[in-house]
Amino acid sequence: MRNLTLLEVDVQEHRDLDWSEVVEWFHHVEEETWICKVFRSGEICEEEEAVGWISGGVTAAKVSNDGELLAICSGEQSLILMRTSSWELVTEVNLAAKARGCAWRRDDAFLAVFLENGHVFVFNPDGVQEAVSEEALPEVVGCCSFSRPGGLIAAGIPSSGEVKFYERNCLRHLRSDFQSSAKQMSDLSFNATGGLLAILDEEPKRLLIYYFSNYKWYLKQDIALPATVQSLSWDAENALKIRAYTNVEDVISFTFSWSTIVSSDESNTAAVVDGQSILLTHLQNQIVPPPMCSEEIAFERSISQVFFARGEGVLYALLSDGQIVDVQSKEQVASLSPDSFPRMPCLSRAANRLIVVAGAKGADESIQVYDTSPGAPAELIAQHPMDTGVADVVSSASTNGFFFVATKGKRVFRVSPSGDMEAVPASESADILSFAPCEFRSSSSCSEYLLLLCGGGLLKVLDWETGREGTISDECTSFDSSSKFLVYSTRSNVIHTVSLEHQEHPKSILSLADILTGLAQESETVPGRPIDRGSKIVKALNDEMRVVLQAPRGNLECFIPRPMAVSQLQKKIRDQDYRGAFKLCREQRLDGDLIVSVDFDANKFVDEVGHPTRLSIFISQLSLVALEKVGDALLAAMGRDTVKFIHTIVTTLMSFEPPRVSAALRAISQNAAGESEEAMMDYLLILSKNQEEVYAAALATYDLRLASLVVAHSQLDPRAHREELESLQALPELNRKFEIASRVGMPQTFEARKKGRVRECFSEG
Repeated sequence: MRNLTLLEVDVQEHRDLDWSEVVEWFHHVEEETWICKVFRSGEICEEEEAVGWISGGVTAAKVSNDGELLAICSGEQSLILMRTSSWELVTEVNLAAKARGCAWRRDDAFLAVFLENGHVFVFNPDGVQEAVSEEALPEVVGCCSFSRPGGLIAAGIPSSGEVKFYERNCLRHLRSDFQSSAKQMSDLSFNATGGLLAILDEEPKRLLIYYFSNYKWYLKQDIALPATVQSLSWDAENALKIRAYTNVEDVISFTFSWSTIVSSDESNTAAVVDGQSILLTHLQNQIVPPPMCSEEIAFERSISQVFFARGEGVLYALLSDGQIVDVQSKEQVASLSPDSFPRMPCLSRAANRLIVVAGAKGADESIQVYDTSPGAPAELIAQHPMDTGVADVVSSASTNGFFFVATKGKRVFRVSPSGDMEAVPASESADILSFAPCEFRSSSSCSEYLLLLCGGGLLKVLDWETGREGTISDECTSFDSSSKFLVYSTRSNVIHTVSLEHQEHPKSILSLADILTGLAQESETVPGRPIDRGSKIVKALNDEMRVVLQAPRGNLECFIPRPMAVSQLQKKIRDQDYRGAFKLCREQRLDGDLIVSVDFDANKFVDEVGHPTRLSIFISQLSLVALEKVGDALLAAMGRDTVKFIHTIVTTLMSFEPPRVSAALRAISQNAAGESEEAMMDYLLILSKNQEEVYAAALATYDLRLASLVVAHSQLDPRAHREELESLQALPELNRKFEIASRVGMPQTFEARKKGRVRECFSEG
């Protein structure tokens, strides 16, 4: 679900090199202003001074990543390792054939060498052979690259454009092989993390950047280059920055950033660029594991970037030739010059305005605003030069047609539909990496804020009208917002939730208003949810409940944060959708007290839930306070069909504190018979904490048969209790009731009956 967005283009002067003869060049390890060159003829020069000569010429050469060692493959079938600080020979190894390419691993622990006979060798820095391939490639390898530790060795086949892979032990890694779109590959290189593979194609001259995820290589960028470009080199520190060196004293630097493109309409469609295709996944309806998708749309040209107009489900694409088109209808919206490297397009259909970044830093980089009224070609209405690189461009969350532009100079600007640009009051504490608008709703108003993700993981909220700011997190890795919630992930691998609505309950989650007013530390926040290490947020879906994550290995995960689930539950309760509320409680294990807290309709609740067992589980999990509040109403509602709900009625009566044992026994006696009565007695005894108490309550009903049933199904001493029941059965009725009353601790009521019985005996005498 990740897209590689072109963020910045920079053109700088560089030392002129005669590329027709240079095999390898690098800065001197001790003095970076000096350039060392290795020529095909075998000459090694430091600046203009020759410091060495390789007899037989040079077929391949590569300097180590730390600049300490230089590996040279000579035309006399040998591998030579030299120290660049003193040009001292480390070792020389004879090879079985001439080498066509060599590459150091990122940690410089191993060197891979590809020979003309199709075999690959791996050496350590001392020149000792560590591994050799068993089978030879039938094709001739033209370029190669060694990834990070634990990564693979890539070998490019210029004639076919295929890229084949080896493990460090020189075994083929077949499942990673892929067919690139390069027609004449001249160079390829892994970035510092090994996640991106850059290819230089000669026909035509272009830069291809591939990304590997879930065992698939995606073509993320296809950038046309000047014909003077001769070599590529990734930045050693910034894994998303690559340089293209030319033979006219220029070096073009491209800086990228990762972005997730998901629509904000009801479908929540995610768009992924893959060369000339756009892969669409409708997250609201189905979440399929990449590289599968719901729909694929193909174009005749490569796609540089895709984007949605805010508030719409219409997808637009910026093609490699500079055209911006509607993906579904293929209608052209604007045509831009590809030579200006157009990037970060943003469209507002509310005002028919398009904003793009064009040009290169140091070479007239600017913000361009176009009028895209239907039925007419796009017209440039404003252009603003930018001194610093642009970090991100977004459109306003409202329908006023405004845009916001964040720069690497730690500034935020607002661009009006007329093209006017003004600075937004904000602090300049950290570099802005990306940002997004959101709306905060209170009971009487709606305010638009900006969410800014800055360097170091700092996530801030900015009231762009007043300049007020608040810090949400200082370790944020990704974020997204729906209409009611902001969710963000942290380096601690936890997802947190912030409300975009005013919260009145003191134990509610934080709201943006709390953060802006400085009350965040005083609120009792809900703890976050742990997630897999390195997972990033793809989208907070519009159903206001689900959040989609993508793990580093590429698979998707969907879950429901508890605050969002509680919000949905409260909405269902307000609508008296008890069936949906009960289902949500069961699925998300929410507190059932939330259902019975406001305007509870017991009759409707029992009718919609209907299932006795589910009702029993729900009632048994209620707190005592909630049960005291709604227990009698539930009993009355279930009393309309006591045969169906006998289990639930008994559960409810036994859940009170103290348990209403007598009422439960009466319910069993009146509504169950035969085997059902015995089964219900077993159930009652399971619920009871004291079986003697149940026996006493059964006696208190004066139904000795019921008391005998308790003894038969309990763990009480059957002999003692049966003798007691037989003695009670032998007594006259009034005497039996008096004895039972005395036995169970209710003497006052039957004392009068005793006295009445004495008077009756005297009158008979």
